[in-house]
Amino acid sequence: MTALDAEVAADGIDEVCQLFLPFSAQKDRWPPEGSLFLACDDGHAAWRLEPEADGQGGVAWHRGTPGAIREEASGAGRVARVTAPVGKLFFYCWGRWVPSPAAASGDPGVLEQWRAVLGW
Repeated sequence: MTALDAEVAADGIDEVCQLFLPFSAQKDRWPPEGSLFLACDDGHAAWRLEPEADGQGGVAWHRGTPGAIREEASGAGRVARVTAPVGKLFFYCWGRWVPSPAAASGDPGVLEQWRAVLGW
């Protein structure tokens, strides 16, 4: 796996969330049954992704520093977490990296549902 510049990888995750994730809401696997929390273990950023509670197929995502993003779900309460360097999180968002059990925690069903939605 090729290493990516950290800022490029973080911007790439934002781009996936902003531009591509809304198309995921049109997939037959939508919505995942919980929130996904992505945390950089190299300190760059953290993201929380979740289906919008309105039931209209929307997507909510938030980026912040690892300590500033609420990890708990705002909706149904089920949460999965992936912790890795920002470059690996970028590859995860494109379905190009599967986290090891040490890098993933929380609800395994939610983790798999998000991986299916994000895998292009």
